[in-house]
This record gives sequence, C-alpha cells and structure tokens, in this order.
Amino acid sequence: MPDKEHNTSCFSASINRRSFVKWSSLATGTLLGPGVLISCRNKANEKAELPKGEKIIRTGCPAHNCGGKCLLKVYVSDGIITRIETDDRQKDDISDPQLRACIRGRSYRKRQYYPDRLKHPLLRTGQRGKGKFKRISWDEAYDIMQSNPWLHLK
Repeated sequence: MPDKEHNTSCFSASINRRSFVKWSSLATGTLLGPGVLISCRNKANEKAELPKGEKIIRTGCPAHNCGGKCLLKVYVSDGIITRIETDDRQKDDISDPQLRACIRGRSYRKRQYYPDRLKHPLLRTGQRGKGKFKRISWDEAYDIMQSNPWLHLK
C-alpha cells in the first residue's frame, strides 16, 4: 500500500464546514469589497437635484403596530408619494442615533396606494361579521359619531 501524502496546500481535497465558510467568506469579501466601499461614499456633500415639482417631506413613520416613529424622507410630486427613503442624518451617536425605518415603514407607499384600501366611510347594514356595508358620506359618518355617546372622541 502506498503511503498517503498529506496535502498541505490551502485547497486540500478534504474540506470541512469551517474551512468552507472561511474560504467562501474570504472570496466574497475580495470580490465585493471594492464595490461596497465605492457605494458607501459620503453622499451628504453631493447635492442631488430634484425633478421639477418634486419636494422632500421629512416625517415620522406612520406604520401601525410600531411605536418607533422612525424618520422618513418622503418624496412627493403633485401630491403623490414617488419614493421613500430612511433617516440620512450624518450624526449617529448614543445621544442622537439614526432611526432607520424597517421594511414596514419603507413600504408605506404601497399601503397608501393599495387599490383595496378603504377610502370612504362605511356603515354596517347586516349582522356583525357578515361583511354587509353601505357607503355613506363623511357628513353622515360625523353625525353618527356625534350622536352615539360611545363614539365620542376626547
């Protein structure tokens, strides 16, 4: 039986999980490193010109079931949200951290313009849970809220 030679090169025939992760991480970092560094350059000094009629509104995230109120940069053109970006302030320290919005906040534009969202007040006409409603005017809805003591807003 011939003696087995021990392969001491970095690309040995036997590979284990640890060496696979190590080498694939190294290869990925080598390939993506320059692109990541180029894309992370400081854009604060670059003054981007907005298209005519577009404005930026800074607001808190209106997402439901979240108390974060992260900062959003909302680009509005003719009263319609064209895109949403997150907090881009340069200062990011413990006394004033950046509040980067999560995917829920960043996707608010899709929620705002979803075709099946409610746009008008509805009055239930059938039993609760049956899904029977009729469209009413805003004045009717305000009158119903005002006449019902359980619905008074404080």
